[in-house]
Amino acid sequence: MKKLFAILVLGFSLAAGGLAQDQEADTAFFSKVRLGMTIDEAGRQKAADVSMLWHSDAPPGQEQVDFRNRTVPQRRIYVYYSLADNKIVSVSYAKFGVGETFSKAERNYLVKLNGNPKELKVTLSDGGSEFEVTTPKQFKIFQIEAANHQ
Repeated sequence: MKKLFAILVLGFSLAAGGLAQDQEADTAFFSKVRLGMTIDEAGRQKAADVSMLWHSDAPPGQEQVDFRNRTVPQRRIYVYYSLADNKIVSVSYAKFGVGETFSKAERNYLVKLNGNPKELKVTLSDGGSEFEVTTPKQFKIFQIEAANHQ
């Protein structure tokens, strides 16, 4: 019985250690992109295991880019940036693994990374597996675009 208990404790410790490493890797990946940086700066932040994909679904005068972690493809960062100054105006962080969500601490950290939380618009979706951080001005642009597409 003591051996079984010791094995269970060891297994739990290893699993928890792996989870901590995954959270550290997530934090490192998600911390590379934030509001206000240019798309060039964000592109330079990408490591050998991150790819960038361009999308066409952006408001006029903007582009959308998707950063994907090649080693953990369920981790993604979607950004909209202004073509006028190349600055990122909206960031969405996503964990698409089954049952994965951002903890409150992770969300708080990433929101603060993007600026003063009181001055930002944060939208949580998909049960907490994705959330967007943007400025009120950009949020209004998204609302206008959504109304135009109805």
